[in-house]
Amino acid sequence: MFRLKAAPTRLSHRIDLDTVRETITYIRDDVAADPALAGVADALDRAIVAIDNAAPSECRPIDRSPPFSARFFANR
Repeated sequence: MFRLKAAPTRLSHRIDLDTVRETITYIRDDVAADPALAGVADALDRAIVAIDNAAPSECRPIDRSPPFSARFFANR
């Protein structure tokens, strides 16, 4: 198992909550289709509300610039 050496509060600026929220919403929509998993869907709803209520200073967006610049050359 991996352990974080830094305190979790120091890593909060590296979490893209928009992407986390989008992923949880996608999973919640799939789970909600099965009545037997209604409790799971409710839990995911609560997670989405918690993300929506997060302080803006805790969820700064991550720079999404590409790691390299791509160049395309014409066929010769």
